Amino acid sequence: MIKYFSNKVDWLSVRRNVIKWVEENLDSNAFLHGKASREFADRIKNFIGSKYCVLTKSGTQALAVALKSCGVGQGDYVITTPFTFIATINAIKLVGAEPIFVDIKEDTFNIDENKIEEKITDKVKAIMPVDIFGNPCNYDAILAIAKKHNLKVIDDMCQAMTAEYNGKKLGSFCDASCVSFYPTKPFGGFGEGGAIFTNDDEIYKMANSYLDHGSDGNANCVIDGTNGAFDMIHGVFLNEKAKMMLPQVLKKRNELAQIYHQMEGVTWQKQEPNAVSAWCRMQGAFDCEENFELAKTIFEFDDCYSRDICDNTLYAQYREENPVSAKIAHTYVSFPMYTYLAVKDLKDAVEKFNSLRKK
Repeated sequence: MIKYFSNKVDWLSVRRNVIKWVEENLDSNAFLHGKASREFADRIKNFIGSKYCVLTKSGTQALAVALKSCGVGQGDYVITTPFTFIATINAIKLVGAEPIFVDIKEDTFNIDENKIEEKITDKVKAIMPVDIFGNPCNYDAILAIAKKHNLKVIDDMCQAMTAEYNGKKLGSFCDASCVSFYPTKPFGGFGEGGAIFTNDDEIYKMANSYLDHGSDGNANCVIDGTNGAFDMIHGVFLNEKAKMMLPQVLKKRNELAQIYHQMEGVTWQKQEPNAVSAWCRMQGAFDCEENFELAKTIFEFDDCYSRDICDNTLYAQYREENPVSAKIAHTYVSFPMYTYLAVKDLKDAVEKFNSLRKK
């Protein structure tokens, strides 16, 4: 059976270098803003192609700080998708703003850019698209709408590190873009962690201040802030992993996705035009219940992987306004997907399913 998730290879591949680094640098007492974290921030900034990278304690914190740094706050509204993890909405609420939901498209699962403008009012200050399951949104359209209405675009790319759009890495072209290094993400660690990418000097300055208790860099508090220091041990692990693996992640995950696409009788999430998904999750829907039951004997997967915000009591009132999100959330299941899933094992599993499935 194909295991749903494993990051064992991640640790084994960098274990020796991580332990060596810790032993050599432990006496420095650089537990938070240390050399490894700085190296890691520079490494992924250069990989993405953004001017700045600010590390955070989590993807959720990255989203909230990015919103605040873009001037979104109490009484403002943010257009986003109902088909996402609750962290997206919590980040909006944490800064005192309110979410405005725009339903998704049935093939890509991303926010329907054709429905955004009808939701824009004077209170809307930003659009927060979500590259759900690693699939980049239609940024040509979204950025054009934002420019027309003078709105900020904060990309929730927490599931899409390494993904590309129009030949550019996500994180290199929105006002701010946020990633998560949670273990199950395309480029995950061994704990929580996140980052904000931006090309804007003021957003970068504000984000650093918010994450340092509102400091101006000289221990003088000038705005309300929080503690966003990135811990040294996680920085060491992610930096070593980035050295060895980051350039290969997208290629390998797309190779696995193409093998999955050979499964017969399964409908998969589609990529947007001009997009290369990071395939954080492989979402598939079966043509019949018998084939679903067969797949459960071959793949260990999550058959309850709902991402519809309206499943939460707090937002149930919006379900009728977002029928596509509700449909997709309760139709598709999540197959195993991690960078070091063995190609041969997956090919064998797909071939077995195809040979046994009900025609």
